[in-house]
Amino acid sequence: MDLSGSPRLVSLKIDMDDMDYFENQDIADDEEEYLDVNHEEEEDEQKLFRFTVQIYSRNFKGHKKGPSVGKVSINCNTVEETMELLWNSCESHIRREVIFDTASGIGTEQYAAHWAEATTPTIEEIDKFLTFQDKFSKRTYKPAQFIEKPEKLQKFLDKEINVFVYAFSESVTSANMYDTLRIQLLKPEERDRAGAASNQAVSELVTELKKLHKASYISQDVNWAVWASFLFTKDALERDELKHQGPPQHLIHLFKSVPTASSRVLSCTRNDIKIAQNVNGGFKEELDKLTKELDQVCVIVSSMKLRLTALRTMQATNESVLFDVSGSMEVSEDVFGAELATQVEDCLDMDHL
Repeated sequence: MDLSGSPRLVSLKIDMDDMDYFENQDIADDEEEYLDVNHEEEEDEQKLFRFTVQIYSRNFKGHKKGPSVGKVSINCNTVEETMELLWNSCESHIRREVIFDTASGIGTEQYAAHWAEATTPTIEEIDKFLTFQDKFSKRTYKPAQFIEKPEKLQKFLDKEINVFVYAFSESVTSANMYDTLRIQLLKPEERDRAGAASNQAVSELVTELKKLHKASYISQDVNWAVWASFLFTKDALERDELKHQGPPQHLIHLFKSVPTASSRVLSCTRNDIKIAQNVNGGFKEELDKLTKELDQVCVIVSSMKLRLTALRTMQATNESVLFDVSGSMEVSEDVFGAELATQVEDCLDMDHL
């Protein structure tokens, strides 16, 4: 399908919602977030295809409540220009085509999912990802129908229609197939009982992240593991895209950029040397202070040695004096003792008669 031409588009803003799905609910118009498109042409210029498109994101066919991701005002002269404008508006919500094969010998409700060969869908595959819906009759149309018969598109002049964007193509026809897709392709890695990625898977992703970003970022190993754990909260397809980007905004403060320009490297090296010199200077000040304190301790010890020697000399002198004094003193009987001795008389031994 050749869709040529370029949309006259000045600005486009799309607010994303989460892509959680619910089976049996109707579209809620009051939850829509709008997307304004301004054209270079004057507002009063009327063109052949002029209508408003409300865009909804869908995970599978029959997905009743995919989020509204924006509103686009169409004012184009050709179907090709209209389709290109819509494709550009919806491209950010398109992931990759999935192909399902019935698992042999298991049953028709069991599928094996695998990615299509093309990693990035192009506008030539618009029929696989976009479906138009009349907002009132609920009738659906494929883009190819408007290419073949442009008058069908003119039926929506000055009206509002819905466009459903299937992230993994319309080959995902049920919630069961979407669950198979999630299990087999989006989150196929080994997980523990709590649902977290295994340590081995985190370690392997850390190694891959370091290999991809070691030339740009440096950080502690634990911070690389935090980054890897965050990526494991995303599905495999989104994870493969995010791991080639830098750290997420809430983790960027944990990583330091590696300088690449020679002048920048030289400047950083000089700063590092200056910091090292300051740190080393701080050690020198501490060493000088400790040396002074040690010198003071040595003076005190020397003084204590002198005092100790003087005390030992004094003790030896005192000991010699006491010895000499004790040697000069003899035992002798005084007058009182002699007087007592004369008063002692012999007594009659009454016990041995």
